[in-house]
Amino acid sequence: MSVRFDQPWTVSGGQIPSIKGEIKSLEMELDEAIKTVELAHLRVAQLTKNLEAKKSLLAPIRKLNHDTLCSIFLCAAETDETMPLRIGLVCRYWRTVILNIPHVWCFVNARNDNLGLSEIYFERSRQYELHAAGGLRWREIFNAVERRLHCLTVSRFPIYLETISFPVLERLCLSSFADTRMEANNLSFLTASNFPALRRLEFHDRFHVREPLPQFPPLHTLIITVRGNDGWPEIIPLCASSLRSLVVTTESIDDFFPARQFDLPNLTYLKLHDRWGDEYEDYVQLFTPNLITYLEETACTSVVYCHSLDSIQRARLSRMPSFERPTQLRILQLKLLFEDHDRFLDRFARNNAIFPCLEVLEFYQGWMSPSQVAETRRILNGWDWTVFKHLVHPPRLTTNWTVELSEEDPPVVCICVMTVRTNSNLSYSVGATCLVQDGD
Repeated sequence: MSVRFDQPWTVSGGQIPSIKGEIKSLEMELDEAIKTVELAHLRVAQLTKNLEAKKSLLAPIRKLNHDTLCSIFLCAAETDETMPLRIGLVCRYWRTVILNIPHVWCFVNARNDNLGLSEIYFERSRQYELHAAGGLRWREIFNAVERRLHCLTVSRFPIYLETISFPVLERLCLSSFADTRMEANNLSFLTASNFPALRRLEFHDRFHVREPLPQFPPLHTLIITVRGNDGWPEIIPLCASSLRSLVVTTESIDDFFPARQFDLPNLTYLKLHDRWGDEYEDYVQLFTPNLITYLEETACTSVVYCHSLDSIQRARLSRMPSFERPTQLRILQLKLLFEDHDRFLDRFARNNAIFPCLEVLEFYQGWMSPSQVAETRRILNGWDWTVFKHLVHPPRLTTNWTVELSEEDPPVVCICVMTVRTNSNLSYSVGATCLVQDGD
């Protein structure tokens, strides 16, 4: 059997120069081919990059102009103070935009006591006012920017501030970072000279007033969490004449609690939430002749008692209403037990004498079973609501309130009706419920 080979087994001396020449020629061709492939790879990479850049021009985000993008970034920063840092990592353009919006760097979270990170926010926010939250070292971290603080949330404030002033601080929140605390906050530092611009004060910790405060800031909003008897009955009269909004959450009350009475002539918003749920012998009675919004987020009687609800226009109650004469209510939201819905309708829904101005009536269904929801809906649908001439729509069951009863100016409920004419010359009306702010 014979075997053929592509190359001879033996090479004569005269063939060697020729073979070496061929090898050199092949190596040169290989080098040229490799360079061609490398150039092709570079060309492919460049074309791919250009293609992606052109495709990115068609992305929906490209339709937003610079001002709109800035507004989105600002909303994101208000929701999460770490967003400016994260947005800056998306792309070079976004980083350039975010670094040139000082407002988004005004929200500083220093609860982890990271001085270096806080200083980045201080620098990039330039000289704008700051909304800050601090940890145990907040005085050290915010020392250089105290005159720029507009909103501040901390766990504790030093008592002696003779040489320190917060000229633009409008909102102060003292919120406990621990479940228990050995010593209550002392409010002796709260003077108008230290806080000339303070209008909103929140306390979610134990506090007391050990000495008279003749120059207390003229607060507009006071939000307090009651733990015991100290502090909060003393602080309310200090700002009674200027107070417009009051929110009281009761966590606990000592056994001996003296009765109090306070006149709040300018209060328009009152929210009470009693988590203690005890039977009180004495109460803090509030006289609020100009109250507009009243929220009672408890099924039991709160330790804070509102003397009269005659002036209210918006209310949210967690128990059966006790109105005896016509009211000015325009919005009524009720969180009733299942068996109380029929009682409410029997008492109030037969005529409009108690609620002649009622525009919105809602019932909360979150704690009902499906069968109870169906039965309550059947009961509501069985009533004639035409006697309530101002109702925007029939009363409804809901898990989310249609109208949010916030501290801002109450909305006006109106109905917009538009006539639509079709090609077949048939016309019909379309109605829509609108909520607009007073003065719009």
